[in-house]
Amino acid sequence: MKKIKRYLAIYWVYFRVSLVRELTFRFSFFTGVAGSFVFVALNLFIIYFLMQKITLGRWTEKEMWVLLGNFFIVYYSFFFFFWRGLIWIPRNIRDGRFDYSLLMPIDLQFLLSILGGAVHNLLAFIFGIVLTIWG
Repeated sequence: MKKIKRYLAIYWVYFRVSLVRELTFRFSFFTGVAGSFVFVALNLFIIYFLMQKITLGRWTEKEMWVLLGNFFIVYYSFFFFFWRGLIWIPRNIRDGRFDYSLLMPIDLQFLLSILGGAVHNLLAFIFGIVLTIWG
């Protein structure tokens, strides 16, 4: 239990740093939020339009909302937890930051997975949970 609390504390620090970094460039932050909103709205519109025009087997509209909510949960949780860490690995190796990460007294896989965490991905993840519950 003590180890889990330690990892949560480290994750919270990295999340706050990521949030401050994102809010430093406000235009980029707002375009990320707007892009996620457009993606979510487009998917909602497509499902709504499809369910009005055609039937997909025996799927009801509520079941499609649950499916879409689960898609948002899986998709945006991957982007929230892993994407930025994965795309930054080559840059970190090139700049020498990866060697510094190897010397830290924390699991490297955990450290690489918490490098990201864009707020707009978290908002879409929460929307996916709400959509799943609503469906």
